[in-house]
Amino acid sequence: MHSARLSAAVLLPVGALILSGCTVESEQAVPTPSADAEVPAAYEGPLSFSSAELAWLLPDAADLSTLLPGAESFVEPSDFLEVISDGGGAPFSPAICEAFVYEPTMDAVAARAVSWTGPTDEPSGRLVAMQYPSENRAQEMFSAFRTAAESCGEFDVDGPAVFDQVVDIADGQVDAVAGVLCAPAEDCGWWSSFVAYGTVGNAFIVLQHPATTGDGLDTRAVTELLVETMLSAEERLIGELTENPPAEEEDTPASDASGPWGEWTITPEGIGPIRLGDTVEDALAAVPDVVVSTDIPGEWALTAEDGARVVLRSSDGIAVTSVMIGAESLWGDDEVVDGALLPSVEGIRVGDALSTAVSAFPQGTFVHLIAPGQNRYVAADRSGRTVTFSLDPATGTEPDSRIVGIILGGSDALEMPVFG
Repeated sequence: MHSARLSAAVLLPVGALILSGCTVESEQAVPTPSADAEVPAAYEGPLSFSSAELAWLLPDAADLSTLLPGAESFVEPSDFLEVISDGGGAPFSPAICEAFVYEPTMDAVAARAVSWTGPTDEPSGRLVAMQYPSENRAQEMFSAFRTAAESCGEFDVDGPAVFDQVVDIADGQVDAVAGVLCAPAEDCGWWSSFVAYGTVGNAFIVLQHPATTGDGLDTRAVTELLVETMLSAEERLIGELTENPPAEEEDTPASDASGPWGEWTITPEGIGPIRLGDTVEDALAAVPDVVVSTDIPGEWALTAEDGARVVLRSSDGIAVTSVMIGAESLWGDDEVVDGALLPSVEGIRVGDALSTAVSAFPQGTFVHLIAPGQNRYVAADRSGRTVTFSLDPATGTEPDSRIVGIILGGSDALEMPVFG
């Protein structure tokens, strides 16, 4: 776990209790299930992994260390996700090969990760299991990487490069593709990496490990291990959802628009009278007598008489896909707004400590965006909706870090990247 912050719980498989050395003194009738006993039908709904269940998708460290040359010193599974998020770089030809430098972590609403080092104690590799907003989203993303693997045996990025030793496996609802990236092609001088991508349901898995085309790495064996792990997790999830079917979502009544915004509540459906999925026009009509600013494309900032501010966002310019209160981050002399003037979620307000959010949403994911210098704590439900707590960059993810903003996001809030 990340040592410098409050850690959320991670569910790990629980071993069976075995009783041994017991002698039965007398025979007793063993009850047998009644022929009329009702056996629940196996769950057949969406395969939606949620938060800590992502740990089921991480292979055993001992198996990975056997298959990945030089991998050792494995770190325990973590709920901390680091995203570079800087973009840029040399152009790729064909353009679809740009997928290899895209960060699938940017699309995750929850994650669990394991990392390892090599003999020099330098960071060596990592495997991240991510919850995506929906099954469709995970499949779209995987399709892009599968197309890249098929199209980029030879490609150009500042010179000739190759994607070699390609393995592609499809097993029911489980898919995986892997290979070794090498640039320049003659000696892998500045880019040599084994990468594997996998998907099952709404989960997306990425494995990266330093490797070259000639170091003896068995790419098929590693890919098969990922597939076996995903199949096992799929079976476990179906069993869990068969025993405990997901409850039907109940629509929470909207808050009274005429009341103070500080009395509004944040629910999975929206903030106060503003509902995710409504048209921007309807959302603006639901909050009359406010000043509306449209300085940023795709955003509508609503300001009340007392200075309270709510920002609507739309990825298509039509429907509300996320709503933000407070700030995404603090810059320069920015002040934390008075949380008493703004809506709350589970009693948590802007200005409160991170520890209050972790207590209310203990299965969340800590996210650090390196390029913009932002820290977040993201709580996602099984349907892919998120509550994101933006944190004061001065205190990172320490338990007493201040919440500077709260963002409610829908499962359709992200646009699919276009490669090629």
